[in-house]
Amino acid sequence: MVWFPDTSQRQIDLNYAQIGEQVAFADGFPLLLTNQASLDDLNQRLVQRLAEPIEMIRFRPNIVINTGCAFEEDQHADVVIGEHCFKVAKPCARCIIPSINPLTTQRQAEVSNALSYRKKGRDVLFGQNLLYSNALYQCLQNQTIELNFGDPVSWKA
Repeated sequence: MVWFPDTSQRQIDLNYAQIGEQVAFADGFPLLLTNQASLDDLNQRLVQRLAEPIEMIRFRPNIVINTGCAFEEDQHADVVIGEHCFKVAKPCARCIIPSINPLTTQRQAEVSNALSYRKKGRDVLFGQNLLYSNALYQCLQNQTIELNFGDPVSWKA
């Protein structure tokens, strides 16, 4: 069991968030969004390298969408899921974890090699870190929200 005391505060990186926007157990941002079409693109590259495709769980996303267009999530500033708007903060720089099979704990180096086409500078990018829109952030101070399987996804410029 884990506990995060109310007196503790973890400010989200101020290069992306406002003062007071915080996370508790999340890595650095409240949510991580990935796209099934992007994973399908990566898996095609793995198969071309004669490697086994991988599952989305390797990336540990909170939200998985399927737009049918690989890396469409990289092209937009905001995403609306159902009736809730989220700000796309920044691409997620990946560590070695997607190369490790969570069921066997075996490392598959070909995953990192195949992901290298997503390299920008020193980082390999896959998925987008999300922040709550200002209105949604205010709403969450008083109530919870729900996202449901099958909620429509749309983009705001």
